[in-house]
Amino acid sequence: MIDLGKYGYYGDDPKPVFNTSFYRGEDLYSDGDIENEVIKIIAANPTTDYEEAISRNYSWPVFYHLTRIRQNLLNWYPFKEQSDVLEIGCGMGAITELLCKKCNSVTAVELSKRRATATYLRCREYDNLEIIVGNLNDIGFEKKYDYITLIGVLEYQNNFTSSSNPFKDFLSKIKQLLKPEGKLIIAIENKYGLKYWCGAPEDHSGIPYDGINNYIYSNIARTFSKKQLERLVKSVGFSNTYFYYPLPDYKMPQVVYSEEYLPKNGSIDNWIPYYEPNGNSMISDEEHIYGDLVDNDVFEFFANSFMVECCAGNEDIGEIQYAVSSPFRNKEYNMITVYSKNDGFYKIADSDSVNALKSTDNNHKMLDKRGLLVSETNIKGNVMYTKEITGTPLTEILLREYADKNENEVYKIFDKIYEEIIRSSEESDKLNPIFNSSDEMHLSVLESNDKILKKIYIDMIHKNCFVQENGDYVWIDQEWCLDDIPASFGLYYNIIELYASNMWIDTCIPMKQVLEHYALTDKSDCYYNLKQAFLNTVQNRYSTFNYWQLSQLNKDNITTNIKLLYNNMNNCPKQHLSETEARINEILKNGTIMDVIEYVGTLTDEIILKDIPQMPQFIVRYLKANDNEKAVMQQSIKRYDDIKNM
Repeated sequence: MIDLGKYGYYGDDPKPVFNTSFYRGEDLYSDGDIENEVIKIIAANPTTDYEEAISRNYSWPVFYHLTRIRQNLLNWYPFKEQSDVLEIGCGMGAITELLCKKCNSVTAVELSKRRATATYLRCREYDNLEIIVGNLNDIGFEKKYDYITLIGVLEYQNNFTSSSNPFKDFLSKIKQLLKPEGKLIIAIENKYGLKYWCGAPEDHSGIPYDGINNYIYSNIARTFSKKQLERLVKSVGFSNTYFYYPLPDYKMPQVVYSEEYLPKNGSIDNWIPYYEPNGNSMISDEEHIYGDLVDNDVFEFFANSFMVECCAGNEDIGEIQYAVSSPFRNKEYNMITVYSKNDGFYKIADSDSVNALKSTDNNHKMLDKRGLLVSETNIKGNVMYTKEITGTPLTEILLREYADKNENEVYKIFDKIYEEIIRSSEESDKLNPIFNSSDEMHLSVLESNDKILKKIYIDMIHKNCFVQENGDYVWIDQEWCLDDIPASFGLYYNIIELYASNMWIDTCIPMKQVLEHYALTDKSDCYYNLKQAFLNTVQNRYSTFNYWQLSQLNKDNITTNIKLLYNNMNNCPKQHLSETEARINEILKNGTIMDVIEYVGTLTDEIILKDIPQMPQFIVRYLKANDNEKAVMQQSIKRYDDIKNM
């Protein structure tokens, strides 16, 4: 029996089966007492939309366990109807609910009873779920499965599978639980992910360059390169594999590429990186490097994460080759765009967003009537299919001209975009009342070549355009339109979106110069505020703010770190991070200072003096502090280095 009352839950009995037959009575993996707070949030929420609650209780563990972004990893995956799924390592249920919606039955295995309890409450409306608490290696299963998921689990088997070859033996056991035609889905970090080369701490140990150095500084987990992972999987009999590449990684996926649908230069701007616990160790910004990786055909080696679809036979895999979700939108605009090798491009809506899907289809048909070349769309139920367009992405052409500093060609392209925008709608005899309704929306006199359009299609921007061999522009993905807006706003939106996604081009042709060329400087503040007003309508303010807190990178830290490296080149003594310090960093990453104090209490005086000599003085200071001072310390101390620098 579980005491759910201690988490504030007094509702109806949850519907899933909660099986503790294989539980050893101890949770071996935990983020600390913050997990209790996460469960209380789950208990208090009548739905599984936690974004507002995350904002009120923000911390990395709360965000990580509860954000809906986690489901983007598999919300597009074509699970077969009536399939049975085994989810190994369900954590606090971030993916479990999605599996319950898409599959006939779900068996979720979790080492931690506390985390399993979170899943139990989170999925309390699903009677097709059984949660088993315990180590997979101890559990006797009575059935085999169509799918098994290993999401952030394989890398820990050096500590949870007792074997001379724990990773291979763990996979061998899993293979026995699959039906002959069953599929294994693995999600794991790439030990050579670009973010690690740029200085990001290794996700498990918290030590920069730990994986790249083959984990000589820690023994918490092990990740693999693409070839290593592929060989490992095939060594146990999974002869057929298909690799996906979620960005920024499998934990916070916003776009998923694959081995048959790799990013193209100029098209890899539909995701936002994040930095956890912060970007203090970075020596470069990964965003600006991806273009060169794509250009040199090495994106797959440097992708931050892998998701691998595996099977033992000749079953069809890799049916979906590309997927992009909209995790920051309000539910009425939330859709998934995928590319299938059988059905091409299509958008998937749910009951909340199907009207937005119909609006997109109508926009395409209206543009077609105006004589513009636009991709053909067709709606069936809650899916909109789009005829595939060939040609060169306009963004790719623009960036090439910027790289060559070819101003005339850049202006020719923007001129043509502007012509297409003006052609897209009839002229209006009135201006949208949002203009001049406040100081922020003051609009100066329009230029003689500008027109107020009855409809302005905001998505008529470079990244939604392909150029045919004859120079014609073909438009795709026209979701949004506004009424009675100057055509010059559409041009402004193109310019600032291009510069925001490719900041390096400002060194080639400054944005200020382009805005002046098109007489947009005086209108910039007004148009910027209009853009923000539109985004505020579409975006969910809670999910946007929650992720924004993780996505900020202080470029000054990069400069500081490069200076430190430069100054350390002259025969400075090299210091290796001790296992003690690495363990403290890991505890601080996921737990509290009191968890650290508890850990230090298990160490000998010799180890403390050798590895963490500043710790005793800090503990005394912390224990004497008042509650406000303790809260400040908890917020500011993320690593042992922070204690040393106090």
